[in-house]
Amino acid sequence: MKIHGFSGNLTREGLNKLLNNSEVRLIYLNRVASVTTIDSLPFINATEVWEKGYMGKGQTICVIDTGINWSHSDLGGCFSSGCKVLGGYDYYNNDNNSMDDNGHGTHVAGIAAANGTFNGTAPYAKLIAMKACDSTGRDCPNTPIEKAITWCINNRTIYNISIISISIGNNVSNNDTTCPLALRDEINDAHSKNISVIISSGNNGYLGGISWPSCRGNVTSVGAVHDEIGNLTFCVQRNPAGNCVEYCDDFDATPDRVSCFTNRAKGILDLLAPGVRINSASHIGVGHITFTGTSMAAPHVAGAAALLLEVDPTLTPTQIRDILYNSGKPIQDYFDTCDVGLECTNLTFKRIDVLEAVNSLCHVGEWVAGSCGGGSCTSPKREYTRTVDPPQCAESSKCEYDSACESGGGSSVEITVCASGCNSTTIQGAIDISDVNDKIIVNDSRTYNEELFMNSTTSGILNCNNGAIISGSGSSDTGIYLRRGTDGFIIKGCLFDSYSWGIFVDNSSHADIINVVINNSDVIGLLLKDDTFDVRINNLSVFETTGDNAVRYDGYAWSASIVSFNKMEDSIIKKSGAAELVWIDYGIENQFLRSNFSDGAVNFEGILFKGHNNVGNHKVVDSNIFNNYFGIRLDNSDNNQINNNTFCPSNTNNDFDVFSSTGNGGVGNRCDKPNNWNDDGTVGCTYSCDLSPKVTLLFPQNGTKDRDAELVFVCYSEDDVQLKNITLYTNINGSWTKNMTQNISGTYNTTTFVIQNVSDGIYLWNCLTYDNNSRSDWESTNWTVNVSLDINPPNITSVESNITNASLNEYVRVNCTAVDLEINVDTFLIEADKPLSSNENYSTTLLFNNTFYVDIQLTELGIWSFSCWVNDTLNNLAHKFDGSVNVSSVTVPNNTYKFYIRNGSNNVVAWLGNQGNIVLKGSCFSGGTCNNPGNNSFIIANATDNHVSFINASGDLCVEKGDCSDQSTSCNPTRKAFIIKNSSGYNMSYIDYDGDLCLIGRLFVQSL
Repeated sequence: MKIHGFSGNLTREGLNKLLNNSEVRLIYLNRVASVTTIDSLPFINATEVWEKGYMGKGQTICVIDTGINWSHSDLGGCFSSGCKVLGGYDYYNNDNNSMDDNGHGTHVAGIAAANGTFNGTAPYAKLIAMKACDSTGRDCPNTPIEKAITWCINNRTIYNISIISISIGNNVSNNDTTCPLALRDEINDAHSKNISVIISSGNNGYLGGISWPSCRGNVTSVGAVHDEIGNLTFCVQRNPAGNCVEYCDDFDATPDRVSCFTNRAKGILDLLAPGVRINSASHIGVGHITFTGTSMAAPHVAGAAALLLEVDPTLTPTQIRDILYNSGKPIQDYFDTCDVGLECTNLTFKRIDVLEAVNSLCHVGEWVAGSCGGGSCTSPKREYTRTVDPPQCAESSKCEYDSACESGGGSSVEITVCASGCNSTTIQGAIDISDVNDKIIVNDSRTYNEELFMNSTTSGILNCNNGAIISGSGSSDTGIYLRRGTDGFIIKGCLFDSYSWGIFVDNSSHADIINVVINNSDVIGLLLKDDTFDVRINNLSVFETTGDNAVRYDGYAWSASIVSFNKMEDSIIKKSGAAELVWIDYGIENQFLRSNFSDGAVNFEGILFKGHNNVGNHKVVDSNIFNNYFGIRLDNSDNNQINNNTFCPSNTNNDFDVFSSTGNGGVGNRCDKPNNWNDDGTVGCTYSCDLSPKVTLLFPQNGTKDRDAELVFVCYSEDDVQLKNITLYTNINGSWTKNMTQNISGTYNTTTFVIQNVSDGIYLWNCLTYDNNSRSDWESTNWTVNVSLDINPPNITSVESNITNASLNEYVRVNCTAVDLEINVDTFLIEADKPLSSNENYSTTLLFNNTFYVDIQLTELGIWSFSCWVNDTLNNLAHKFDGSVNVSSVTVPNNTYKFYIRNGSNNVVAWLGNQGNIVLKGSCFSGGTCNNPGNNSFIIANATDNHVSFINASGDLCVEKGDCSDQSTSCNPTRKAFIIKNSSGYNMSYIDYDGDLCLIGRLFVQSL
């Protein structure tokens, strides 16, 4: 397969050209990988709200449930006022320990606000852990819930609690009038204090009501939808022991289908959110687990409320609910019937769309173009403004590049430079004849051996249209020296090669360096000096500097105007031979976005922030910093944010190195050598370079019962680099310990372990896999297997014959039914005790379920007895005698109204009488195809002319279905049958469309 494409760095103008090119099919932006989100969040567009800058900052969600595992890294790893989980209480046990001992509450909390390996709906929101349930999650009394709500109300100002999330229900169908009064006062109190109370509707599949307490007034009730394709069965009712007694099915479920287990009703269910197979934090260790239920839907809405409150903190609970409803996606409920007496057919609910909710909240006008350099913009950018209400919900002004603004205004000329035919053959010559409104345009790609100088009286715009090379000889040369006071400048598209200083910017602000390459500087590639600020650097490449730094921001003292507010984006800074790649000395709020910093000098940093008086506030985001001695060093530099960067392959000494600096923070960074990096309990190095291996348990399935004392365990492992070994852990020997280890290799492997002679018991098991860098992983939860050895034979419930008296050569059908409550039944064998000869065994055929049969021709006179032998899969054997037939030489009845069948010689070979008897000269055959009757046969065919029975010239009867001794108290054919009636019109026998024989009387074989 060939893919026609290319990669590279683009300016905004270049990107627009590609977007408008009809031959360009797709454009992908190069992104640095970041934190994984819970899989349902893109479905409700929460991730797009994050891109607007709203992640729940400043909001706190009070989770009333089974507690929260605050030690989980996704949930902050600590429990105090400086942590993700700020506080809480256990009102079920009346103590201060609200740690989760069930898992439900942790899962809910992760969906609402996790920030780590998985991000929740509002990842920057804080949490309160209120435990109101026991360790089973099934006992959540009124009183602990009441006290928990009251605690959240009383502490709302301390922790800025604006949302209460409850995923608890009483499994009873309620409407507005039948909803229990419990919690009414507490919920109303919370509502009056501007706290949204968001509660799951319950999982019983009710179509005319929802569970308490979600049915209470002033509550936002939430049901569940699918967010992916599935084919699932759910439990909707359990008995007091916890066993499922009623199920519902979502066959071929599609995204946005209301889950069959969701309780809902007209006018009482407020919102829908994803709730099927949601992966979130586990209360065991730092793993993750998948749960399903409306319990998972409610915290999606709680997180959405936090995002809305960050946009507009004045919103009331009613306004939040109405915004989410009015902006939600209409979902038609696929059920078309409801509980008796309720009008809820074809109901439409609303599934939350967080982006639409935020957009509906922000009243934003159209962008209006202003003047070049207007507001905070500088040449060559134009100011754009728009109205925004509330003011904090979106950007109200911006500066965008506009080629019409490059001149800086006024009357301007383009001064061209080329070998001949231009205004100047040298770049400096063009600069010397320019004024501040002019543009210097280099039209060719040749090499110019010059040192360039611009100041406040010359043009500040140099545009190398065709990639001209400006080259020097080193030895204190400067590629271009820019000293323009407060004026802006633009350097675009040029390559500076072999200077001591490639670009030297001195006391100049509001400037742009775009698509510039600097090679082989023996002092500094790019130097921003003294009062230089607001320089935007886009697509800069600096290679092979051998002196001090590739890039240096060098202020002489601290001030807001000293090398501050500069922004570097989408750039490559590579190889500084003597010192740091990037040195920041003094200055504040410089930014480095989506850039690469690699291969720095031995014993020096990729980026050094040197703040002197602990000044900082710099940002490094979505960048790659690797193969340096230190990745980033913070030296007396405070309050820097280092987020979502990749330090892989790792830097030689440390990826982060912090010296005399405080208040620094970072999340989402990938590294192996963080050193001392800490901010309020959040470790900046969230991920390692070498990903941990992953293990999945395959067999036996969780909760499996095993009967044979031999356990076969199967685990699947994978790794991004190289697997090393995998170990099976169980508690089969009495304590949790490893049973056996196998060496494995490659990037994926399926491993089988076998343990024999296991005694009865319920055992835990799991697999631990390692890669070749000693990273390891378990399945997120231990699985169980129930060993219950089977020594009991199957239970043969019946051995029956369909007749008790027969004539010689007549057929009898013998059935045997057996069950085994512990393991599968394996083989059936029916034995006939014949009067004259020895016993004979017959193989059986499945009739239905666990009933097998055999048709036996009675070839001897006397009493025939029958027995059944049944084996299970462990060779436990059962034997039972039952059923007998008396075979005698009976007199053929002389029925009247005979229906004779004659052969070609006019001899009677069979007759059918009015008492339902059939008498044959030959024998009867059943269960086969009746398509070879022979000549002179009496044939019965169905409507498609297929032979379903016949009596041939020898008097043999063949029937397609049924058996040869099918006696019944009534014969009521279903369709298109050959019927024999008596003189009273009653059906005495028939052969139907499918070849099934029914007789009121008996079949006499070989009796003519």
